[in-house]
Amino acid sequence: REIQLIERIGVRCHLKYGQVFFIISRRFRSKAMKISLITLVMISLMPLLAWSMNHVLKESMIQLRQQGWKVEEKKSFVESRPGKRPYQMLKRDVQVVLYRLHRQEQEMFCRVEYDSQQDTIREMCSKDENRLESIFAD
Repeated sequence: REIQLIERIGVRCHLKYGQVFFIISRRFRSKAMKISLITLVMISLMPLLAWSMNHVLKESMIQLRQQGWKVEEKKSFVESRPGKRPYQMLKRDVQVVLYRLHRQEQEMFCRVEYDSQQDTIREMCSKDENRLESIFAD
């Protein structure tokens, strides 16, 4: 003798002699498979993301200069950006300094930003100047 207990989202639960059986509809199973597949793909791409982040060095200008890198070119300018909450109506000035460094035959690009509103310094270096600019644009 079966007693139907729950029927929701295509999942039916039956009780038969003290045991619980789940009968899952095809639509529910199909959605679960899609979610599982998407999750698996995202997890498998994580090492690729970590690898791509290795192309941006987290070393500071001081560390690079201690390692023998020499400043070949330096550009400095101020960017006006919209303020961050709760001061979004005010503009904030960001002092930007771009460096081009070299050591033997190697070349490195660094960008240092001082944000006046948040009183923070962001500093990143990369061997690819375009990659560095795209990171700071985000």
